[in-house]
Amino acid sequence: MSRGKRSNKPSFVRLDRRLLRSPAYKALKPSAIAVYIQILYGYNGNNGTKSKPIVCPYSKMGLAPATVKKALDELVRLGFIKFVQRGGLYNQPNSYELRQDWQHWQPPKTKANFRK
Repeated sequence: MSRGKRSNKPSFVRLDRRLLRSPAYKALKPSAIAVYIQILYGYNGNNGTKSKPIVCPYSKMGLAPATVKKALDELVRLGFIKFVQRGGLYNQPNSYELRQDWQHWQPPKTKANFRK
């Protein structure tokens, strides 16, 4: 019995130390990290660009749709992904482009609260 064609692609998601130590990654909520890993799981080396986006439906994320929506908004705001095409109509999945803008993100400066 044949199990089908096997791929030579790695069966893991690569997270660089540079990414893990970045202020943008440290600012992510756990749900956003889970969603980002699911999107990266769909990356095969040839996709993840505007012309060949990663397609990942909400059902593969393993979280409630409202939680996924908030996590995706956070990933866009911090520069991890960009929507190429939003799904919704006729149950089409969203398409994402991987971005490197997170490297330049800095946490907002806050004023120290001084007591008078």
